[in-house]
Amino acid sequence: MVLEFIAAGLALGALLGGVLPQAWGWEAVFRVNVPLAGACALAARYWIPADGARACGRNFDISGALTVTVTVGGTLQVFALVQGPEWGWAAPSTLGCVAWRWRCSGCLRGSNTGAATR
Repeated sequence: MVLEFIAAGLALGALLGGVLPQAWGWEAVFRVNVPLAGACALAARYWIPADGARACGRNFDISGALTVTVTVGGTLQVFALVQGPEWGWAAPSTLGCVAWRWRCSGCLRGSNTGAATR
């Protein structure tokens, strides 16, 4: 059932994303999104249960850290590819984005992980 809502949202969003600005200007997008986000926030107060008592010890969230790292690295890669032709491929900004992307993926860690051992 969730996939049906996602598909309907994508189809309706693409349709309204073209019709609304043509009919009422680009500001019409905010006239739809802001009330919809507010309604979702209010509905979430009733549908999402409150957090329970917190445990005394905290663990490191490895899955969250990996997700953020992959997301930031991927975003930097896309940003460097999109802006590279405009900035220049050897520009410090482009090279910085690429370097940080490699840093996020762990390739510049300094360890010799690519060496074959026999």
